[in-house]
This record gives sequence, structure tokens and C-alpha cells, in this order.
Amino acid sequence: MSVNESSWGSRIGLILAMAGNAVGFGNFLRFPVQAIQNGGGTFIIPYLVCFLLMGIPLLYIEWASGRFGGKYGHHSTPFIIGSMDKRSFWKYIGVFGLFTNLTVAAYYCYLESWTLGWVWHTIQQTFVGQSMEQVGSFFDSYVAANSYQPFIFWIICLFLNTYILSQFIHYLKKYWASKVKEVPGVRIHTSLKPEYSCAICGVSVDGLSPAELDGKLFEKYKIHTVSIVWENISCVRITPHVYTTLNDLDVLVNAITTIATAKK
Repeated sequence: MSVNESSWGSRIGLILAMAGNAVGFGNFLRFPVQAIQNGGGTFIIPYLVCFLLMGIPLLYIEWASGRFGGKYGHHSTPFIIGSMDKRSFWKYIGVFGLFTNLTVAAYYCYLESWTLGWVWHTIQQTFVGQSMEQVGSFFDSYVAANSYQPFIFWIICLFLNTYILSQFIHYLKKYWASKVKEVPGVRIHTSLKPEYSCAICGVSVDGLSPAELDGKLFEKYKIHTVSIVWENISCVRITPHVYTTLNDLDVLVNAITTIATAKK
């Protein structure tokens, strides 16, 4: 069977792709306003300086921290930071990382809820006969949360995002894991039931340590994984995200199949 060895052309391509994924509503919504209010094109200079001196290094730190903690079976900031130092107070500092994720997710869902609310009012013909100034005034009042409606649509968006994304990433996990578990020498260490582990799945190949499997997947196929050796856990953690395509997972399946077959 031919193996599709599609991969990133270079490490810089991988880094730029990760940086692109990290660019969110902040750059999309606020950047044009900040640029206009702070000198236009001149604003690009400090923006690029901050990107190079702060953005890229912080990206490396976050990536390296996740890989380091993942080797010990830790997948959340309290335990990842706690694994870097024996003193217990580092775990409590890591709790702030959880609040950051929750805050960003809630903020994005709130912005999404504006669209949902706007669709509802359009269906209700709220803006029929209104001038542009009246519609703008309505929007200002809406985003100022002067009524209960923004909170209702926000809760609806939170539920829809949680449900749809959890179902999708579980489907991605089951897609590749159900294929490789039939390959001789490949072991799946995570339940494929939807109520367990969501997207996270552990896999190992007989005759290879987690570090060796992790290295082969990254060096030859540019597939980013995390090797875990912690207590009774010895595997490679693979976690698809919402941008992962089925073609990407086919590359993963072919890679694991090729590696396992070569060990026979």
C-alpha cells in the first residue's frame, strides 16, 4: 500500500501555521481600529517588533511546556507547571491558565452570540423601516447588554459550541484510532467511548518506546505528538483539533501502519 507522506515543508512553515491559528478576533476586530488611532502604517512597526520579540518566543514556550508536561501524563496548566518544579505552589499558579482559556472561550462565544441575536431580530423584522442611525443605536444598546437577550443568546452559543465541537473531535479520534487498532503490533490505550477522553487518545507500537515513536512520527511525517511515560502509562498521546482534516488523519494512519509493519 502506498503511503501518503504529505508533511510540512519546513519547521518555519509549521511555526507560522501555528501562529496563524493563534490570530483571533482581537487582530480581526481591533487591529484596524488600533492602526487608525495610532499612526496608520507606523503602527505596523511596533506591532511586528512585539510579534517577533514576544509572540514567537511565547509560542515556543507554550509549545515546549505542553510537550514537557505531556511526557508525564499532564494535560492542564496546573499539572504541567507543577511538573517543572517540586514545590507545590506552582500548581496553584497554573490554575490561572485554566481561567484564561475559559475567559477567551466565553468572550469568543459572546461575540458569536451577536450574530445569532442579529439573525433572530432580522427574522423578527425588527429593523424594517429603521434608518441606519437607528439600527446602529440598536446595536450599541444590544452589545451594552441593556436587556436579557444578549445573555440568552450567549448561553445558547456556549451550549452549541460545546456540543458540536465535542462531537466532532470525538469523531476524529474514533476515525483514526478504530483503524490503527486493527494493525498488528499497535495498541490503543484510551477508550473510544464518547463519554471518555474526548479527542485525546494514547497509542503505542510494540518494540518502540514512546520517545522513539514520537520521534519517527515527527521526523519523517511532521506529525506532532507527545510521548508519555508516567506510572503505568507508556504511549504517545495524539490529539486532533478542529482544524484537522480526514486527509491529515489518513496520513497518521498510514504512518503508524508503516512504522508498525517495519518492526515485524
